[in-house]
Amino acid sequence: MNIAFEAQPLFDRQKTGISYCESGLVKELIKNHPEDNFYFQYFSLRNHEDKENALRDYVRENNADIDAYKCFSGRLYKLITLIFPLPYKWFFKSKSDVTHFFNYIVPPFVRGKTVVTVHDLTYITHPETMDGKTKIILKLTAKRSMKRADKIIAVSQFTKNEIVKYIGIAPQKIDVVYNAVDTNLYRDDFTKSDIERIKEKYGFSGEYFLYLGTLEPRKNIRRLINAYAELLKKHLNFPYLVIAGKKGWLYEKIFERVKQLNIENKVIFTDYVPIEDAPILMSGAKVFCYPSIYEGYGMPVIEAMACGAPVLTSDCGSLPEIAAGNAVMVDPLSEESIENGLERLYLDEKLRSDLSEKGKDIAKKSEWKVQAERLYEIYDKLNSTYKQK
Repeated sequence: MNIAFEAQPLFDRQKTGISYCESGLVKELIKNHPEDNFYFQYFSLRNHEDKENALRDYVRENNADIDAYKCFSGRLYKLITLIFPLPYKWFFKSKSDVTHFFNYIVPPFVRGKTVVTVHDLTYITHPETMDGKTKIILKLTAKRSMKRADKIIAVSQFTKNEIVKYIGIAPQKIDVVYNAVDTNLYRDDFTKSDIERIKEKYGFSGEYFLYLGTLEPRKNIRRLINAYAELLKKHLNFPYLVIAGKKGWLYEKIFERVKQLNIENKVIFTDYVPIEDAPILMSGAKVFCYPSIYEGYGMPVIEAMACGAPVLTSDCGSLPEIAAGNAVMVDPLSEESIENGLERLYLDEKLRSDLSEKGKDIAKKSEWKVQAERLYEIYDKLNSTYKQK
């Protein structure tokens, strides 16, 4: 097969879930299928060398190559296609049998069969938690793209159900390919000196509870902070709360709330944490906290489990499916529920130990190679249908 990927998510310097999803899957596909040809397609008006460098790890193999159109902006192309269906295939040389778009949007007139990954439907179910620009773009394009695609990939069964419910897509058009974890990177064998070095780097010492993810309303960080503040009144030596992640949108109130509660000496903000530091921070955490209001998957949960961190997460969205019963589940809309969950994990050492051990077992069963093979089977079936025609 000739398989093309829309490469834009791979250029993000501060990678988040969509970038890691594409990266984890395409690396395994290229490595495990040398008989096929893989292409990275993207528009580029400037910074050509930076983009080629970002793809260097993916095109080391002889069966992978770059197929860029270097005279046009990708953003401009998307704006034009909102008005006029400018064919995508006009811009790229590769004769792809299947083209996969990992970031919701399928442009018009793509060569061969098209696949789109849908990570969640936040723009429909919780639009108040999104930044305005992304929300508008998805409202204008996502439904059209899902109907245009030959196959939709949902990152969880929960997300598949949401697509059927809100978009009205037939279930047989949607397949589930889970996100996964790189267990070579996310692991539990970091030394005490590794962990102390990372804590020193980010300016704190001692025990800590950790949140790691984008700072945005959907992640429910303000309620986590409020619950944490209540625990500080009851437990004077309660561990630090480390909030790690890049600033997303509407994050200012998070910092304001910490100041209002006068707990700036107990809450540590690290800003964006590079991928080489994240597993060490997770490994050293007494508890990993992820009380998100809504997730299509929730990749940090499985990553934290791989690092041996006991997890507190929400009892809604995809998170019960991903945690597989191996976390303290809380109502994300109840600060009391979050507080009780945090306190339970703080006081119960055996519970923390049990969650840590079981979590590592769950993570070992969730690797990119397994999910990549599932995705390849979908490509193969689509291609067979395409060739028959």
